[in-house]
Amino acid sequence: MTKKYITILVCAVWMLTLLSGCLQDPHQHSFSAEWSVDSQGHWHSATCQHMDMKADAAYHTFDDGVSYPATFTEKGYTVYTCTVCKYEKKEYSGEVLQHTYADSWSFDDTSHWHACLDVGFEQLRADEAAHTDTNEEILQDVTDSATGLARYTCAVCGHTYEKELKLPVSLVSAPAADGGTYYVGQKLQDVALVGGEASVSGSFRWENPEEKLTANGSYQAQFVPDDDRYGMLHVTVSVIAQQLYVTVDAGQHGTASPSGQVPVGYGETLTILFAPDVGYGVSQVHVDGVAATVASSVTLENITKPQTVQVSFAANQSSLSIECISGTPGCYTIDGNTVTFSGITAESIYAVSGTFHGNIVINVSDNHRFELEMRGLNLTCDYISPITILSGDQVTLTAKKGYENTITDLRQADVPNNNQKSGAIYAECDLEIGGKGKLTVISQHNNGIHTKDDLEIKNLTLTVRCADNALKGNDSVTIKSGVILLYASNGDGIKTVNTDISSKGKQRGIVTILAGTVTIYAAQEGIDAAFDTVINETDADVKIYPYAEQ
Repeated sequence: MTKKYITILVCAVWMLTLLSGCLQDPHQHSFSAEWSVDSQGHWHSATCQHMDMKADAAYHTFDDGVSYPATFTEKGYTVYTCTVCKYEKKEYSGEVLQHTYADSWSFDDTSHWHACLDVGFEQLRADEAAHTDTNEEILQDVTDSATGLARYTCAVCGHTYEKELKLPVSLVSAPAADGGTYYVGQKLQDVALVGGEASVSGSFRWENPEEKLTANGSYQAQFVPDDDRYGMLHVTVSVIAQQLYVTVDAGQHGTASPSGQVPVGYGETLTILFAPDVGYGVSQVHVDGVAATVASSVTLENITKPQTVQVSFAANQSSLSIECISGTPGCYTIDGNTVTFSGITAESIYAVSGTFHGNIVINVSDNHRFELEMRGLNLTCDYISPITILSGDQVTLTAKKGYENTITDLRQADVPNNNQKSGAIYAECDLEIGGKGKLTVISQHNNGIHTKDDLEIKNLTLTVRCADNALKGNDSVTIKSGVILLYASNGDGIKTVNTDISSKGKQRGIVTILAGTVTIYAAQEGIDAAFDTVINETDADVKIYPYAEQ
């Protein structure tokens, strides 16, 4: 075979190999049509092998609610329903209704009470007590062979009744509860009576064995003679009961509810709910040191002894994918939970997708444009800004069409002057954010998106939920287009800081909204421009409301 034909054959094999690689479709995640929910939000869980992936994750949006009035057994409440996933939450208000009782006494031959006047609750009684015997009138004397009979008038209710007279019994010594360990809520029947003696033969027993123990309670016991010609004696016995506790210990990166030292009644059931932080899941559950099923909750039934529940959380397995679309290949490093883009030598575009708990750092030169495409990125971080842009003259974050992306900052509140990056997305240079996809930015305690210079947004469907300022550009904030929804629970919706003139003669501190729909819920100012606010009322629809949890 000549060299010419060998060369042609090698090229053909190479082209077929390249073509086969290009024809391989990238993995497309599949998601359940049913909503998964917790108390905060909803999402579609992945049904493919990437079980930790979520689609359409968002906070609940509740309707105006349906109110229900208070009853004799339950406080008034309102049921709010999420308009998206139909999750319901119940909020109570007011107190339960109080029953009305008659002023006059009702009675029988042993006791008296005030009857309930509410329809359907006639069986309820208030102030029920045994009659107080007065005005004794002996109708028949008691003898050694027969009981007697007397007539009395109750000193409380005035009812006249007859009672059998029996031979008296005197108490020699009172009984006591045995020295066992008992718990609050345990029944009196579980406590044995020991000791005690009367003037005739018989036995001591609890008057109400179904009564439940309190911490330091006094309970009625009675002496029952063997000979029914003799009357019963009534004595008071003290019982000390311990409070039963379930100790719930939740590790880092999640919570348990309830947690700590949880008091429970003897024989009760306790359900403990686990809520991992975003990007984490329940990794281990132990009950009294024994491994239990790993789930979102654990239920302890018929609790009769102190118990301990321990839960630990672990970061969800990372599925981050990075692809160089164009420009300088391989210009990123991964060090633990930090991905750093740097060292580009040409205009470059990179795409990121998947789930990652950590932060992405962009530190590129000022000589070339750098664009980071987000294609289904779920990024969380609890120790620094999830996305940190340290340098770059033309840096763009793009949410690609057809993809939903979530950036979540789980850090505690930033302390001024401590050099922390103060937003879920933070840039020390100009930043442009755009694309026809969706981007949700969540910052539990800090700013949403913050740049030290200019911030520009266009085309994007953007939702920001944060504690401080939703959009903050120290020099300027410009919205060219898009659907923007901002929630600032403690700060401003849009904020600028500087008011001077730049070296290029540009006035700093302006907020500009040229087009799009912008809805702001802010605890402070909707728009707090350091210098001026410019809104194109023809093409821009801007609505500002006081902050309310949505």
